[in-house]
Amino acid sequence: WLKDGLGSYEPGFIAAGGMIALSGIVLFAIPYLQRKVRRKEMDNGNGVVLVA
Repeated sequence: WLKDGLGSYEPGFIAAGGMIALSGIVLFAIPYLQRKVRRKEMDNGNGVVLVA
């Protein structure tokens, strides 16, 4: 249905590639954000670290 509506498959491949790239960026950022949250919790004196 993509080719019928847009006349080309290219937008579908661009959208799919964009989603793959976005998922890679998110997966790259998760460990950094987890470390940042863990450090913030330790600085607050909470001492309890929840790891999901």
